[in-house]
Amino acid sequence: MPSRPWMFTIVVFWLGATGWSLYRDLWPRLKARDAPPFTIDLAEEAGGRHAAALWKVLWKGQRVGKAETWVQRHAPDDTYELHSEYTFDNFRIGIVEVKMMESMHRVTKEGELREVLANVTIAIAGFPKPMEATMKGIVKGHRLTPHLHIEKSPFGTQDLEMDPVDVPAQHSMLSPLLPWNRLTDVQPNQRWQIAVFDPLRDSLAAALPGTAGGQRVLEAGVREETDQDFIILKNIRMPCHVIEYRGDDMKALTWVRKSDGLVLRQEAIRHEGTIQEERLALERDYQ
Repeated sequence: MPSRPWMFTIVVFWLGATGWSLYRDLWPRLKARDAPPFTIDLAEEAGGRHAAALWKVLWKGQRVGKAETWVQRHAPDDTYELHSEYTFDNFRIGIVEVKMMESMHRVTKEGELREVLANVTIAIAGFPKPMEATMKGIVKGHRLTPHLHIEKSPFGTQDLEMDPVDVPAQHSMLSPLLPWNRLTDVQPNQRWQIAVFDPLRDSLAAALPGTAGGQRVLEAGVREETDQDFIILKNIRMPCHVIEYRGDDMKALTWVRKSDGLVLRQEAIRHEGTIQEERLALERDYQ
């Protein structure tokens, strides 16, 4: 069993390595049980870095950084790379300050995972140097074996080969919970379910007491009422469809511009309505 310092380092790394939902689900792999009734066109999205969507990162309502997300075609095998890059000014979770993170998930046209790569830099209170970590893994035979490399941690340089995680052939990485540029054909009252898989949590469940593994189901749907008051850029009102996800103590929202399907904001909420409420959001940045 890995030592507690190992576990601390791994968990801290994953808190910073998972894009906009980093604090909610470690590294979620999402698959629609009932396919969402709208589409994500990978070929259309694949404009590369020069066509990146720009986002403001908000934590508890305060701007803490910025992000760029883009899709790039991987020509050798006709797959697609989903990239995200985040930089932060003052993003603190307890004793941890997240400085930078970037990730790449390579998927097929159908959204099946083929490769994952993530880098993160974090500072821990009381330690002089920021910690740098890299996680990489390639799917072989429908199994992903993540490798974690950590430098400048309080416990020295570390390498860890994580337990293999099954990646079923029909499970898709494509989810509107990710920061997509555009979602088409969104309509009021659409309903579906998303089964949430946490490969890292499954890997750690046997080693770290209190870490639950297994599948969770989110209920997803488009609200009947359009948000007519969503304001962005110079007080311009943009009517939006709102997609809502709920499950256990998690809630997530996506605002999709009614006129053309452009995603304007995504938000993850934990402990809603309590003094412990936490909100992490990405909002499109036109500045």
